[in-house]
Amino acid sequence: DAGAEERKNSVVLLDGFYGASPDWFHGKTMEEIIDYFKACLAFHEREYGPAINAVIHFDETTIHMAVASIPLIKGESEHGQRLSAKDIMGNRADYRKRQDRFYEEVGKPRGMERGESHDPENIRKHLTVQEFKKQQLETQVEELQQQNKKLQADCKKLQFTNQKLQELNATLAEQIEQPFLQYSMMQFIRTAKVRGEHGEIKSVMDGYNAYMERHFERLKAEWAQQFPPEPVKEHERELELDYDEREIG
Repeated sequence: DAGAEERKNSVVLLDGFYGASPDWFHGKTMEEIIDYFKACLAFHEREYGPAINAVIHFDETTIHMAVASIPLIKGESEHGQRLSAKDIMGNRADYRKRQDRFYEEVGKPRGMERGESHDPENIRKHLTVQEFKKQQLETQVEELQQQNKKLQADCKKLQFTNQKLQELNATLAEQIEQPFLQYSMMQFIRTAKVRGEHGEIKSVMDGYNAYMERHFERLKAEWAQQFPPEPVKEHERELELDYDEREIG
């Protein structure tokens, strides 16, 4: 009837599907649902050609309408039409524009939301299996490099802390050893015996006490000058210094 010529490879039928989310249908009257699908059918015929069949399915999980139409467009003659599904469907950009028009004309007036729009120019490039694996490996290598850098920093910090602990341990050992040697010497002095000028047996301690009575003040001043006190807490405080403020070789 349209006067269109059908070639062997002509597309003679387009299938359309129109639906909505179950939430949108919830609470809608039959009149509102029928009105929505009538608007869908009118949109379909404007965009895809005259419909020869349209059926609303109420007996499935989500209500929807299936439409079958013929891809007819105006031909070269005034009244002639021709088959061209290719011209009607177009490319990805045409798909997106039709979806935008459907939303503005049919969906938006009924409180629906537009799905996320993707510009064809920004659609992610399809990767081959090899390219995908390479991309995954590069990501893993980068993550491992970051982990390695952090571990190296932690290792340097531990080395610094270990060095300070060794220095503190050496200081503590020295401070513990010196009193022990002094104690041992005093024990020896208390028990040792010597002979006096006239051959008598005398205690070393007696001679030591006499010596201390004569030279106590001088010895005390010399001791304070040669061995100034150095509390252990001074060494402990060094470990509390901020690690980042020190230069580590």
